[in-house]
Amino acid sequence: MRTIRTSALLLLLAPAALAAQTDPDRDSAALDRICAASPEPDADARDQNILSTLGTALLLGDDQKAKLRDYRDAQAKAVADARSSLCERKPDLGALQGALDFRKAMAQAQLDALNAASPKLLDFYNSLNPEQRAKFDAMRANFGRRSR
Repeated sequence: MRTIRTSALLLLLAPAALAAQTDPDRDSAALDRICAASPEPDADARDQNILSTLGTALLLGDDQKAKLRDYRDAQAKAVADARSSLCERKPDLGALQGALDFRKAMAQAQLDALNAASPKLLDFYNSLNPEQRAKFDAMRANFGRRSR
């Protein structure tokens, strides 16, 4: 019976122990990247390329292009807001509390950005006809694979 209690206690504490395993160097590098004056110097060119590729591949109408631009603008604002909130106070990443606070702030910033931009993306997606949706879904499925 004691073995079961010990095992149960370990299972309950394991997530807390894993959360406590932070890497101050990795977190510091992430924070430095996020707070850099120009974190993505080629972001505008990349975004224009994506918009152009989608417009051509999906044969978007003017209204659909406007909805796609609205999504891009909402996402850019969400990223800027997240960057601002994360960089306004830099935590002591060498301390456990600071590292945990940073991780929680990162997760919250990602959630806030997703919540801010998702309605615009859904508005764009809902404007697509079934053929365009099928092409968009295929492109979306392959999007992350090119960079790996």
